[in-house]
Formats: sequence, structure tokens, C-alpha cells
Amino acid sequence: MRILKFSPSGDKLLSIGEDDFHSVAIYDWASARLIASDKVDPDPVLSACWKNETEFATCGVKHLKIFT
Repeated sequence: MRILKFSPSGDKLLSIGEDDFHSVAIYDWASARLIASDKVDPDPVLSACWKNETEFATCGVKHLKIFT
């Protein structure tokens, strides 16, 4: 499963990887610059959504995580 979500302004792109920890990465997509990345969970991530330009959440099998 691949997940890509643009921030509310459209300036940032969130992606969830298919690695062992379903890592999340945030990009300034216009300049092709990685802003941040982190491991999410060993269990699959089913969805992600932005709250605003600096906060987003991921959910999946046995997890709900909020990132700032």
C-alpha cells in the first residue's frame, strides 16, 4: 500500500514507505527537499491525514500516532 498526502496548503508532501517500519517522510516537493522522516510502526499503516501545516496523524493495524 502506498500513501501520499499533500498538506492543506499543498506545499508539503507526506509519504508512507513500504519498508519494515512503514516510515513517514515529509517533503517540500517543489524544491525536492526532504524536511523530516521517522519510523511509524512495524504493522501496516492504512491511512494518514494532515491536521494543519505542522501536524498530521497516521493510523493502521493497532496504532494511531500524531506527529508534530
